[in-house]
Amino acid sequence: MLRRPLAGALLLLALTSLPTLPAHADPADGSSVSPMVQADGGCTGPSTWVLVGKHVDGTLRIRYVIRGGKEGQKWNVFLSDNGTGFFAHARTSHAGGKVVVTTETPDLTGKDKISAGANNVPTGESCGGHIAL
Repeated sequence: MLRRPLAGALLLLALTSLPTLPAHADPADGSSVSPMVQADGGCTGPSTWVLVGKHVDGTLRIRYVIRGGKEGQKWNVFLSDNGTGFFAHARTSHAGGKVVVTTETPDLTGKDKISAGANNVPTGESCGGHIAL
């Protein structure tokens, strides 16, 4: 019974304690596509995560991947930009236990802090991290 509150607390700790990666400057050629920013880390169980993002023509393209669970497990996945959620859906892990979320969100004014979190429903495992764009 303590697994869910503990998993939630661990996810919150992971999201708030990880270092923010520096944002990259816009390309010198004047294009509206910025370099990719990436962070990765471990989860509270055997899985690992990778979060990737970049600016493209007024939007942010985000990819969040979790590896290491079992095939067919339900994961609740959440993404936010500067604390405002833009993705909250359940995903079922594919072959090899991989969960992949690829999405876009409008680019907000100023710097963007993209936070990602996921919870494996059957096991209580949590993953999370962030990047700065």
